Order: sequence, then C-alpha cells, then structure tokens
Amino acid sequence: MSTQEETQDIQLRRLFAGFRPEAPTGQGLFMASLQRRLDAVETVRKSNAALLRRRRLAAAMAFAAGAVAGTAMGLLLPRIGTKTISGMLDAIAPGAESMMMLAIETASTAIIAINAYEIALSFLSQRQIKK
Repeated sequence: MSTQEETQDIQLRRLFAGFRPEAPTGQGLFMASLQRRLDAVETVRKSNAALLRRRRLAAAMAFAAGAVAGTAMGLLLPRIGTKTISGMLDAIAPGAESMMMLAIETASTAIIAINAYEIALSFLSQRQIKK
C-alpha cells in the first residue's frame, strides 16, 4: 500500500469512526422473526435426529429378537411339529413336510421380528417422553 492510499484510508476511518446508524424497527422485527424460525428449524432437526436414533435402536432390537426366534424355531419346530404337520400334509401333498416347516418357521420369525420392532419403538418413545 502506498503512502497516499494509507492517508486516504486513515481519513476514511476518521470520517466513519463515529457513524452508528440506527436500525429501523422493521429490521429488528425481521431479525427477531428470522431467529425464531431458525430456532424452530433447529428444534425440528433435533427431534428428527432423536426419532431416527429410536428407530435404529428399535430395528436392532427387532433384528436380535428375529435372530433368536429364527434359531429357536429352527431347532424346536422340527421336533415339535413333525408328527402334527406330517399327518396333515400326507393327505395333501406327500413329501411337502420340509417346505411347510420352512414356511411356518419363516412366517413366525417375521411376525416376531415385526412385533418386536413395534414394541421396542413404543417403549423407546415412552421413555423419551418421560425424560
């Protein structure tokens, strides 16, 4: 910066040193309204983040319940249902026993996992409300 530019800069700073324009009342209202809206957006963002966390946790719980139920069904259903289901299926389709067992196992595991998700989400939502 040259000496002349520095002098002009100093003169401009002196000229505007005491300049403090008053904000019109409309601008103050606008800024207050804008701040309220920004706060509302932040509140909604936090609420959505909390809801997403609850849904993810509920999904993890449902996955665990489904895995346990699927394993239990896979181990227990052939022992429990073999005599009951094989008698019914022999009349309809001989040899379809394993397919029917697999269908029952899959359907019951899916029902358990879906209900576990709903129960976990309800429990987590109630817990969030109490906080």
